[in-house]
Amino acid sequence: MKLGVFTGPTFRPHVEHVAWLAKLAQNAGHTVIGLSCDGAVTDCYARALLGRGRIGCVGCSLAGLRAFSNIKTQSARGVRPSASLEGWHDSEILSSVRTLLREEDYARLVDPPTQRLINRLAPTAAKMFGIISGWIEREGLDALLVFNGRMDITRAAIRAAQAQRIQFASVERASFDTGIRITPMTDCNSPKSEERLQLHYRDVPLLRNQVLRAAEFIARRAINLPVSEWRTYNKDRISAAWPETSKGTRVLIGPSSQYEVAGGEGWENLGDMRDSVEAVVARLGPNVSVVVRGHPVWSETIASITGESTTRYYRDWCRKHKYHFIEPESKIDTRSLIKQADLVLATGGTIGVEAACAGCAVLALAPCYYRHGGGVGNAVGNDAIETALAIRNVPIEERVRRTLRSIYTHAFRTTQFCDFARPVQGTSGATWEYRDGANFRQVEQALQTGWTQADDTRTTEDDTDETEVVRWLMEERMEKIIEESERLRSASSNLEWKRLQLRPVAKLLLTIRGRLPKGDRIKG
Repeated sequence: MKLGVFTGPTFRPHVEHVAWLAKLAQNAGHTVIGLSCDGAVTDCYARALLGRGRIGCVGCSLAGLRAFSNIKTQSARGVRPSASLEGWHDSEILSSVRTLLREEDYARLVDPPTQRLINRLAPTAAKMFGIISGWIEREGLDALLVFNGRMDITRAAIRAAQAQRIQFASVERASFDTGIRITPMTDCNSPKSEERLQLHYRDVPLLRNQVLRAAEFIARRAINLPVSEWRTYNKDRISAAWPETSKGTRVLIGPSSQYEVAGGEGWENLGDMRDSVEAVVARLGPNVSVVVRGHPVWSETIASITGESTTRYYRDWCRKHKYHFIEPESKIDTRSLIKQADLVLATGGTIGVEAACAGCAVLALAPCYYRHGGGVGNAVGNDAIETALAIRNVPIEERVRRTLRSIYTHAFRTTQFCDFARPVQGTSGATWEYRDGANFRQVEQALQTGWTQADDTRTTEDDTDETEVVRWLMEERMEKIIEESERLRSASSNLEWKRLQLRPVAKLLLTIRGRLPKGDRIKG
C-alpha cells in the first residue's frame, strides 16, 4: 500500500501521532509519503486562530512532518492542483468558522463577521482540496491518514480522498487517558464506528481490570485528582445547594458547545439543542425546576476569542424561560448539583457519564458516545423522548453498570493502540511516548472495512468483578477504586516507553515550543 499522511496545522500531539502511525505502516512494508502545506494556501484555521500571518507558516513547516526523519515529506507548493473541484462545497468550512467565532447561534451565520470569515477561508480550503487531489493522482496513493478531518484544510483533505475514491482515516488524540482515535472514511467527530461498538459491547460484562479503568476515570474526577485530558476545568470547585427554590422535578442541563461538530457526519440534522431541552421540560409537566450549568470552557479565552457569545446564547435563553443559569466561571461543583438533580440532560461532554455513575437518570440529547450504551436514555429527536424517559425506571445499579461499559468501550475499544501510546506526565497531553509491539494491521482493517475495529476484544460472561466495582462506585469508595486500578496496572509499569526521534533542528524548536502554552491557549 502507498500511504499518504497529511496533518495541516501542526497542533500537538497530533503530528507525532501521525508520524508514529507512519512508522508502523513502514514497519508493515508500506510506502509512506508525507505532505506539508508550506504556505501553499494563504490562510487557514490555525492562522486565523493565532493571528500570526505568513510567519506562522515557517514554524508550522519545521514542526510538522519534517520534524521526523522517517517520513519522506513533500511540499504542497510543488503540487499541481487538480482542475476539478467536484466533491468540494464551501459549506465544509462551517465547523472551522463557527469554532473560530465560538458561535452557537445558527441565526448569526449571516452576520457580517461570519460572512467575512467564510469569504476568507473558503477559497483557501478549496485550493487545498485541489492540491490534495492533485497529489493523490500524482503519487498514485492508495490511502490517506489525515489529522482531524474537521478543520478547513484537513476537511479538504478527506473530501479530496473521497473524490479520488481512495481509503482514508481521520486521526485525533484520545478523549481520555491513552491511545489514538482513528476514524475511517469520515471526520473525527463522526459517531458511526463508536455507535457500532457501543451496541456490540453494551450487554457484555467487563473484566476486573477493565471495569476498574472505567471507574477510575469517574473516581478521579469525583475527588478532583489529575486526569490526562486536554483541558481540566474548575479545579477549585465548591459544593452548593440547588439554586432553584421552586418545587418539582429537578432538571440539570449541562450544555456542550456544538460549533465544533457543525456539518459533521451524524450531527447534520440535530437543529437547536435548546428546542430539545424545551421539549423534555414540557413533557415533564408544569412543576419543573431547571438549572443550566454554563460550561467552564466558555469562561476561558482561546487564543484571542472569548466565550461570551456562547454564554450569552444560553444566558438569554434561560432568562426567557425562567431557567436558573449558572455562569461558566462559577466555582460551583457540578457534581454537587448532579447529586441533587432528578434528571440530567446532556448534549455532549462528560456530564452524562458522571451523572449516570452518580446514580442520576440521564437523557442524551445529542450523539454522545454513551447514548447507545444503555446507561442513559437516548433522546435524540423529539419523538424519542417518551422512550428515553423510561431510563428512570431502570435500577440505578444497572445504569451504573452499563455506563461503565460505555466508558470502557469509548476509551479502550473505539480508541486504538491503548497499550502502546500514552501522554508523557507533566505535559498536559502535548507530548507522548510509545512502546514497541504495535501492529498496523488494525489500521489496515479499518481502512478496508470502513469501521473502527475494537482495540480490546477481551470479554467475560462473569459479572462478579463488575458488580463489586459498581457497588464501590455507588458507595463512593473512590480512593479504593483508584488504588485497586493502579495496583493492577503496576504489573506493566516496567515496560520500556520511548519518545519519537526528531531531527536536531526540530528537536530544538519543539523543546522551546514545549515550554510555551498549547496552541489554543496562546493569547492572540
